[in-house]
Amino acid sequence: MHMHGAAMDSEVYSVDNPLSLEDTIVYRIAVATNVNTSLWQRRYGKRFDLTITDWRVLMLLASHPGMSAVEVSETLAVDKMTITRSVKRLLARKCIRARTNPGDRRRLALTIAPAGAAIYNEVAPEALSYQEHLLQDLSAAERLMLRDLLGKLLVAGRRMANADSAS
Repeated sequence: MHMHGAAMDSEVYSVDNPLSLEDTIVYRIAVATNVNTSLWQRRYGKRFDLTITDWRVLMLLASHPGMSAVEVSETLAVDKMTITRSVKRLLARKCIRARTNPGDRRRLALTIAPAGAAIYNEVAPEALSYQEHLLQDLSAAERLMLRDLLGKLLVAGRRMANADSAS
């Protein structure tokens, strides 16, 4: 039974009987992410001199001000070095601020600064419009299902990552 990405597939794959990459869920998610990231970079990255990671940091801090770089890294599931570079870029451009957390003096609390808020306020409505355009062929029920299914995949992926780091 060929349901790649599903637990029901019992076929043995080899070079002589290759797995169809295009049929795997992980491949489709990765390619969809790459296509959307490239499009975002062309539309907004150049115009605002931001990487997709910079934008995701701004988005996260807009809804969760005061997070540390480590918390941002964990929430976005992006390695700490990439987040550190993004935070340094955003600090240098005065898009975000870093303040010592009174509860933990070793931890910096990150918040959006006025320059970052101006970028966020301009990009967010366009990003939402982009998302609406991307999802235009899905019904409301399909959109909710997609959101819920991706949420389940995220939970499963985080669980697997936690199990790997624990062993």
